[in-house]
Amino acid sequence: MKALFYALGQAVFNSYDVLMLVIFVESVLFSIFYWLHSRVLISFYGGVAEESTEKLQRRRHSAMLMAFFLLLVGLSEIVFLLTYNIFLSDWVRNTVGAWFFVAITLIFFLPGAMLFRYVSTLLDRNAAQNRFFLTPLVVFVTSILVAYSGLWEMILQPVFWEPYIFVASVAFALNTVFALLTLRFLHRYQQQVQDYFGNIDAVDVRWLTVVTSGFCVIWGMALIPPFMSEEKLPILRELIIHLPSVLQIVLLTAAVLFGLSQGVRIIQVLPEKLFAQHADAVAESSQEPQVSEALLIQLRTLMEGDYWYRRPDITLDQFANAAGQSPKLVSHAINRHFEKNFYEFVNAYRIEEIKQRLKEEDPNQVSIQSIYESAGFRSKSSFNTLFRKWVGMTPSQYRKKFGRATNPLIPLAK
Repeated sequence: MKALFYALGQAVFNSYDVLMLVIFVESVLFSIFYWLHSRVLISFYGGVAEESTEKLQRRRHSAMLMAFFLLLVGLSEIVFLLTYNIFLSDWVRNTVGAWFFVAITLIFFLPGAMLFRYVSTLLDRNAAQNRFFLTPLVVFVTSILVAYSGLWEMILQPVFWEPYIFVASVAFALNTVFALLTLRFLHRYQQQVQDYFGNIDAVDVRWLTVVTSGFCVIWGMALIPPFMSEEKLPILRELIIHLPSVLQIVLLTAAVLFGLSQGVRIIQVLPEKLFAQHADAVAESSQEPQVSEALLIQLRTLMEGDYWYRRPDITLDQFANAAGQSPKLVSHAINRHFEKNFYEFVNAYRIEEIKQRLKEEDPNQVSIQSIYESAGFRSKSSFNTLFRKWVGMTPSQYRKKFGRATNPLIPLAK
């Protein structure tokens, strides 16, 4: 123990070591907060909102997974510190043994799997739970067997120097794969919600995509240093080693803040049958339902005559019920005959109304906010992003270019 405290007091214990300790402390604190959130705050919220036991358990389970993920990220930094700091690594090697470095790399194998599990549990209530950690454990054991096989001296040692570096590299590769699978899952989810919701603000998963992409970059960068020469590119190599730790501070904070707000909303709003509906649609894709011209006219009438698109929380189920048809048939009609998903179908009408009103209405009397809110948009950022994407300019630029201030001959809207 005296040797340990001696190591901690050396000048070699530099700013990067301090940064790793900061990330560890931050991760532990966030993990404890999420654990308390899962045990206390969620139960309190569920009691106030009178939620079902199933939804309450689902909230608690997802919060616990995030707590474990944050803790694993922090523990990974401690493992890095024990191997990176020369005094600490020498102390571990002399006190415990070199085998300990290989054993603790098990920590590296778990964050990617935990992140994937958190996202899948948050978005899909039917996500499989059995044998969750079997893959990381199997890969961990296999990598150890390879590291101590005949391949080590022949192929691996010149690149990875030590067995634990090879095992850790395998862990980072596995985490990268899990991150890519998570991004694929998020992409599929985003497509599915756009087939169901007319407004996706309440089920937006861009924050999860950003956080997952960030950790994917971090784990991918961790694979690079063993293949880089210390003599040829020393500065770049050090940058690749140290930069991920700075990025992790930002990602951990984002994961916690957005997880507490957006994650709760996703669990609240996501329909139980959403994934099941799309699974059935894929299974029965060969049996396309027949869409009549009368149905297409009816859908147009609901939008153009009854202004269903002005309802901020419109969903496919509600719209199909108004049409007196099944959601599957209405979704198929929109996809095949209007060549849009439900989200695009609804918001195309919203954007067209907004464009017309921006042209006709007096900017001194009617604000842009009142126009987009009455058309069905709730979020200013979502409206601006979609308008700019589809029209090619901001609403203000569009009004300035085509509105009455520029074209006084345009009749004033009544």
